[in-house]
Amino acid sequence: MQGGRFAVDWTAFAETWLPLPGDVEHWPLEVRVNGAPAPVVEHDSGPALRVRTGQHHVEGALAWAQRPESLRVPEGIALVDLILDGQPVFPLQRAEGSLWLGRPEAAAGQADALSVHVYRKLADGLPPVLETRIRLDVSGQGREEVLGPVLPAGYVPTGVESPLTAVLDVDGRMRVQMRPGNWEIAVGARGLAPLARLVIVKPGGTWPAEEIWSYEAHPELRVTSAAGGRPIDPTQVDVPSEWSQLSSFAMSEGEALEIEERSRGMAGDDANRLSLRRELWLDFRGAGLTVPGRMVQGFRIDLAEPFVLRRATAAGGPLLVTRGSAPGLMGVELRNPQVSIEASSRVERARGRLPVTGWSTRFEDVTVALRLPPARELVAAIGADSIAGRAGAARSQKRLAGPVPTVRRDRSRGAAARAGAGV
Repeated sequence: MQGGRFAVDWTAFAETWLPLPGDVEHWPLEVRVNGAPAPVVEHDSGPALRVRTGQHHVEGALAWAQRPESLRVPEGIALVDLILDGQPVFPLQRAEGSLWLGRPEAAAGQADALSVHVYRKLADGLPPVLETRIRLDVSGQGREEVLGPVLPAGYVPTGVESPLTAVLDVDGRMRVQMRPGNWEIAVGARGLAPLARLVIVKPGGTWPAEEIWSYEAHPELRVTSAAGGRPIDPTQVDVPSEWSQLSSFAMSEGEALEIEERSRGMAGDDANRLSLRRELWLDFRGAGLTVPGRMVQGFRIDLAEPFVLRRATAAGGPLLVTRGSAPGLMGVELRNPQVSIEASSRVERARGRLPVTGWSTRFEDVTVALRLPPARELVAAIGADSIAGRAGAARSQKRLAGPVPTVRRDRSRGAAARAGAGV
């Protein structure tokens, strides 16, 4: 029967539990506190003993038929001196409460084998997101292997999920404590620059000569397509099942994955399907118009002169009104394409020509209601597809494919207004 021994010095400032090295499989034996035998019980999923205030020297033994590859050492034991086969070990490998002991000399002659397969999913976005799945087929004895760098240039890690003890070093290489079996390690990362082009660089060592890349587009942000390497059928290369509907490519050393941008914003039949509902309120003295309005879908929209945008809300909350990229434009920015905007603007002079919409985007249809004060009457609405109501309220609807209508004041007949559709 083989084994090892341990010794720990503690200072307790109150009655407390002291965690010990070992676990259920390798339980501490012959434990003594200051030379006196002490009972060891399970506490917080590991062996521990109860002590009172004061200085405590704890020592004990561990037994095993074959030295394990790693041993549970509580993280509360910060400083560790390790001696294996009579030789001190430095630096130590510790991760997630385990101390790496390495492979015993008796098994050193046994054959080891390692097969690595790499699958990556690149998702378009701001920032772009890269998920890497590393599949390991391990045989032989437990050991530590160094893989990578596991991420391409321009990407920084955001998380690691692994059934094996794995540590990602600052140089991008991953140290993995291997043991026989089939394992999968997932590494999340984000890009540091907009997604355009990625060149594949093989890290060397046991890294495979060919990686399988899948591309996930987000057409609600922009319409893109990926090209490069060798297009393959995802079902033929055993990509993760949740990626099976994505385009896949076999990428080798030096090959580049090119991301082509075709357009921005929403794609397909759902793009730019906008409607405008507007009301014009003529002042009592007939000098100006107050224009509440509503528009559906968009990312940034601007309102041009002679309209002056005063207020805008979406989803019940106010929006920040800012100046546009050109003089005379004022508008708002949105991040959700499925929106409903309520906007209020002002036209200081109601006489002369007015744009159909004034917004810097196209609409499928425009509906306008003209509200007149008492003692004023609508005489005509020129160019409208349909007109409903007279004497104080007129509604007109105009398809943008037709001529742009106008608004004029008809002084010769003494009427309050003569309106064109889509005002």
